[in-house]
Amino acid sequence: MFFAARSGALLAPRATLLARLLSSSPSPPVTQAALLELPEVEKVLRDVRAGDVRVFPVGEGGLHGGSCADYMVVATGRSDWHVRNIAQALLYKIKQKQKGSDRILMPSVEGQQAGKWIVIDSGNI
Repeated sequence: MFFAARSGALLAPRATLLARLLSSSPSPPVTQAALLELPEVEKVLRDVRAGDVRVFPVGEGGLHGGSCADYMVVATGRSDWHVRNIAQALLYKIKQKQKGSDRILMPSVEGQQAGKWIVIDSGNI
């Protein structure tokens, strides 16, 4: 399972565009407070007993020196069900952190049906 933390510099226009697409009324920009931080992701992975959790810095000064993401978090599960459960726990935490806000922005998820691998790209995290 991959979980990438994206750089905020690239996502500000995307989040603003998404907000405009979802509503015709003006809305405040999405803030960092509504997003998961790296320690929160690591805690969720520990809580659901994800195996072999690795954090790779890939932002500026990281593996590729690019700005497509700040970190890539990779974890393993013991079965297809466990991998899907890990992804659901991360998605649940993202929803809970945004509770009470005007809009809940959900990440892009790939591979969830099969459960052999799942990629979560939530924009900023």
